[in-house]
Amino acid sequence: MKLYIKFHIIMISCFASFVHAEQLSQEKYDALLNQYMQIIQNTKVVLDSEDTSSTFAEQNKAFCERINAYQDIKKISEENKQLENASHMLLAANYYLERQSKSLELGGFSDSPFCKRK
Repeated sequence: MKLYIKFHIIMISCFASFVHAEQLSQEKYDALLNQYMQIIQNTKVVLDSEDTSSTFAEQNKAFCERINAYQDIKKISEENKQLENASHMLLAANYYLERQSKSLELGGFSDSPFCKRK
């Protein structure tokens, strides 16, 4: 009987997390997407400029902000595939995140020690 109850609790927990996906309006999706794209754009000065005098801490912060923004784009796009541009943004976010992951792995790292989510 206890196993049966535990199974149902686990199933309810899984279902609750699945149902919790936030369905956004096109307007809200676009606003969030613009917010995340602005974060990515702001990191370019630190991460993509050849002529940077930024510190390791600044580079690490910008790297994590960019990774988190792409993860957020992936999340809202997965949860709202029916919206305009969501499928394209999901592909772009996945491509970037996979490329970063492979690059870090080749260097003997992963993004997890660098970027802790709140």
